[in-house]
Formats: sequence, structure tokens, C-alpha cells
Amino acid sequence: MAATLRAILRPILPFFFASGVPFSPLLPPSLRSNPPANTTALVSHIDDTMGSTGKEGPVAMNYFAQQQTDFKPPLIANENAFLGDVATSQDADPKAPISCGFYRLEKGKHSFPTHTLLCLKDVKLMGLSRSGTPLVYEYTYHEMKIILEGHFHISDETGQSVKATKGDVFYFPKGSKITFTTDDYGLAFYTGQRKEGAA
Repeated sequence: MAATLRAILRPILPFFFASGVPFSPLLPPSLRSNPPANTTALVSHIDDTMGSTGKEGPVAMNYFAQQQTDFKPPLIANENAFLGDVATSQDADPKAPISCGFYRLEKGKHSFPTHTLLCLKDVKLMGLSRSGTPLVYEYTYHEMKIILEGHFHISDETGQSVKATKGDVFYFPKGSKITFTTDDYGLAFYTGQRKEGAA
């Protein structure tokens, strides 16, 4: 319905707006009493109320086979943090897109072997940790994450700290600052309320 209305109205509406000729009989009943001010406002209203997919009838799902094993997320930070979006809704819903993908953290080079004898004071002074290079990330959007493999040490600025393992689910609210580390590796699947590639 939305696609049909757009196709019919878009070519003729500029004429009506420019000429001042009443066009309310052409509009859906919901718009007749308060017509939009211009073509862009009308098309936006049609998209908001009737959907913006541009398609009529059923909407197909999207399928991404074997992504957990086949998709290799690119390096995003340090030498050990990998993240990549697999899918996004930004074309179907540009006003409130969500994007999902995989996050992998590896031990990294800034760690010391378990057989090395260092006191905690020395470790802190040297900037080392048994968990390797941390990724500290401040969320500018809401995100959900489920741990798929391995484990993470996850902490926030409130003092909460968790050893996250397979099956654990997290919600990171917009504005939270989260530290991720691992002493081996961890793989997680996330869904964030953001555009593709905006992490």
C-alpha cells in the first residue's frame, strides 16, 4: 500500500503544492483533515504509518548461514579486539536501525606468562595483566550481547565485575563504559541500536 501511494502521489504532488489546488480528496482519510505541508512531509507520513519497505505483501526474512564459524570479524582495536557487523536493519528502518555481529577478544601481547613471578604491585606498575590487553568501550547506543565461546572478564564503572562464559547475556545501556579482557579468548554475538559500522 505504501509503495503504491508513493508511486501515485510523488509525481503529482509538487504540482498541487505549487498551485494551491486542493488535493485532500487524493489523500488517505487519516490525512484529509490535516494535510502535510510539502511532498517530503507527506511521503514521510506514508512511510511512518504504512511502512517504508517499499514492498507490498509478505516481507522476507534474511538468512546468514554458518556465520559463527565462517565470518571473521576485522581487527578494530589494539592487537586483539575483533568486531564486525553481519546484518543491519538500516535500509528498512533508517530512523531506528539495529545492527548485529560478532565480537572476539584474544589474550593479546600485554600479558605475562602464568609461570612468571611478579607481585601485584609490579604488574600494575608495568601495565600488565594476566588477562592481556583490555578493550575499554563507552557505549553511545544500547547493546545486548551473548557469550558464545571462551570467556571474558567484563567490568563497568560502578564496580560490577563478572567472568562471562558461554550462555551469559548482557545489556549495556547507552552511556555505560565497559572493560573487556580475557586470559584466553572470548567470542560473543551482539545486537546494537545503531547503524552498520558505527561501533
